Amino acid sequence: MRLINWIKEIFKPQSSIHYWEQAISEENIVERFQELYHAYCSLHGKIEAVVPLQKITSIEGNYAVHGHNTWATDSTYSGNLNLSLIENGKWFSKWDLGISSQIQSGKGFLYQNFLNIQFNYKDEENQYSGEVIYCFIDNKKAIGFWIEEGIFEVGYEELNLKNKGF
Repeated sequence: MRLINWIKEIFKPQSSIHYWEQAISEENIVERFQELYHAYCSLHGKIEAVVPLQKITSIEGNYAVHGHNTWATDSTYSGNLNLSLIENGKWFSKWDLGISSQIQSGKGFLYQNFLNIQFNYKDEENQYSGEVIYCFIDNKKAIGFWIEEGIFEVGYEELNLKNKGF
């Protein structure tokens, strides 16, 4: 019986994604976004495909963030995200999330309507890192999927522009 269960487990569809060894680049960002989207749908159920409605012209600004953690869609959080251009096409991000105002930060790049950010944060005991890819639907809204190293499941975030900053 154990052997049969072991074989079933091998051929079971994967509902997680492995943290990538190769860096996300302009050449693979769209493919990686699609991988995250499909892994998310297999974990949490099908959602409407994310399709850009217009070419974005600027993403710099302050955004309201609404998302959920990797393990459950009812494990929600909200907060703020500030995106700013720092140099040579590199973007800096700073999240302020949840009732505890957890601060996360990262850097990344924008390619077409896709923004990739490698982020990190720490709590009292541990340092965490991961990646998020947002697809900007238009100049005011983006949908993103994220993973953390060692977790292998996909979380979700929606961004809505609050203001373009100062």
